[in-house]
Amino acid sequence: MEKEDAKNLEKRVEKAIHSLREVEGFLLQLDSLSGEETQGLPYLEERIFQNERNALLDLAEELAEKILPEIRRNA
Repeated sequence: MEKEDAKNLEKRVEKAIHSLREVEGFLLQLDSLSGEETQGLPYLEERIFQNERNALLDLAEELAEKILPEIRRNA
């Protein structure tokens, strides 16, 4: 892999990690809604996004701890 390609890939992976963490934070906000905040929104009254949040965090961790270091070693 060319050095420039590795640097571009590194930036893309860093951005993806950040985006995954942002989505996890948004789902956490949805999970924290209750009472009047979800009135008239039956799906949100019943739905909890714990599994999805965990999956996003697992993926972000995998990118940060395994893929990103490998890219940096080759950059």
